[in-house]
Amino acid sequence: MDGGGERVAVGEALVEVAPGQPGGPAGSADRELRAGRAEQVEPGLHQPGPPVRPAPVPVEAAVDRAFEDTWGLLTGRPGTWLPDHVYRECVVLGSTLQVRPEQWPAHRAAFEEYWTAGLAQVPIDDEMRCHFGRLLDREYLGRPGRIGRERSRWLTTGFLHEPFRSMLDLPWSDADRREFESRLRRTGDRLFRLPPTLRRLPYNAFLADLRLRRRIGRPLV
Repeated sequence: MDGGGERVAVGEALVEVAPGQPGGPAGSADRELRAGRAEQVEPGLHQPGPPVRPAPVPVEAAVDRAFEDTWGLLTGRPGTWLPDHVYRECVVLGSTLQVRPEQWPAHRAAFEEYWTAGLAQVPIDDEMRCHFGRLLDREYLGRPGRIGRERSRWLTTGFLHEPFRSMLDLPWSDADRREFESRLRRTGDRLFRLPPTLRRLPYNAFLADLRLRRRIGRPLV
């Protein structure tokens, strides 16, 4: 890529992160994202009828927010919004989960309202809190899951938004936040120095496998 920027993938869209440009409205980032067109969704993959939305914050919205949060942390700009022209490419995160493009919030500010309204309705009771605690402790992995358990729990807590930390009784201090942001920024510094092919692993390998299977008529799974 010319200019020393980086590229990351949003679904099948290539997103170019260029230094020296203004960022989203929630932060003072000096990087601009430029998105390539995503490939068209294969006809027939979606079932007719409206999608079922059993949760206040649907999965596709959480995936989009996770992508945005991770990008901001890796570039040292936590809390930065994706510019609207890149945010619109993220519709593929919803369309792969049977959310039609017209159901996706039209721009990033509309998504923020959608996300905030969903968070206000999230119910977490004692049973859910206990279940999530067992997931954090990696009990499903048995004895091997105890290795690195505390570090994994700390990192997962860092990626959670409020009010989830408070509702799950997960401690998180300003010192934790600073250390978490510093670690992710250092990870991003190393990641963006890698060649693009290595940086996109394993997603580019998965995509190549998917395209090959479609080309030769093999099952996708």
